[in-house]
Amino acid sequence: MSTRSIRDDEQSVVSAVRHLVIDGGRSKTRARARQADGSVREVIGPGMPIVTQPGAADAVRERVAWISRELGARDVETLVFASNGVHIPDPVVETTLLGLIRQIIAADRVVIASDMVTSFVGALGIRPGIVLATGTGTIAMAVDDSLEARRIDGWGPYAGDRGSGYALGRAALDVVHRTADGADDAPALTRAWTDLHGSLQEGATTIYSSDNPVGVVAAFAEQVLALAARGDEVATSLVDTQVSALVDTVRLCRHHAGPRAPLAMTGGLSNSAYLRERLRSRLPPDQTWRPAQGDAVDGAELLARSKLPVLTSVSAWYGRHSQKPTSSRQDPNPAPTRDVSTSAMP
Repeated sequence: MSTRSIRDDEQSVVSAVRHLVIDGGRSKTRARARQADGSVREVIGPGMPIVTQPGAADAVRERVAWISRELGARDVETLVFASNGVHIPDPVVETTLLGLIRQIIAADRVVIASDMVTSFVGALGIRPGIVLATGTGTIAMAVDDSLEARRIDGWGPYAGDRGSGYALGRAALDVVHRTADGADDAPALTRAWTDLHGSLQEGATTIYSSDNPVGVVAAFAEQVLALAARGDEVATSLVDTQVSALVDTVRLCRHHAGPRAPLAMTGGLSNSAYLRERLRSRLPPDQTWRPAQGDAVDGAELLARSKLPVLTSVSAWYGRHSQKPTSSRQDPNPAPTRDVSTSAMP
């Protein structure tokens, strides 16, 4: 990641940033700065490390510093930092992030949350509902009428992520290799995997040599869904098993948010019309669906524009000099905004 210093002619930009929002996902980080005049700039860069991992704090600090320099954001009204692996309340994570942010950027308010929180707000706004995010992993959030939020799943590929792309891809690979051993019969799945990777041995090498083996396995879910949509019985059975897991997750969300809570889906697997229809057919008929209104960056900006702290059971709100988060639950329900110019983070 390259850096550059702010030139003298950029000083007016530094003092003009009103809101700075940072969405640190696993695969990429996006940041958006909204100026006092309403104009918007964005930068995009590598994924955000989980701050509690060894050595990660320095990497997080470097990304925040680059964003601050690139967007001219040294002193802002509100900064929202949302990232994967951040689950509030967590005093250690909050203290670490608050400290490194304040080393770089002065802010009247700092909001710290999981990227699932901002994904929820981007999809449905600050209101009751359910958002099911299923891609490489699976996580859901349910918000009830009092704006009390509850996270469901999101425990990672080895401890949870039920119904995820990884779970589907891993189950399919088990069948593929059982077929090679003579214990199963899935020729279409086997062809789909070898079309991607050349041979079973080359596929295994790709997985075990990858910096992101979970992503390699999860990527196979797209082919499994395509086969199921074309009527392959083995693929259909595999998909239905993962749909059952997603139904259980939505059921837990409905228990918290209530049966009238609307449901929105986000994440890569939500692009599969076949998966959506299989899920819809298994949910109670009174379940209402809503298309996602925006993404996690849009959600982070909605939080930044909120006059009062909201969703405080899953986010931490700090004043300029405070060391403890404030809490207040009121639904300001601001409308989302768009019209951004984007540059890539080197």
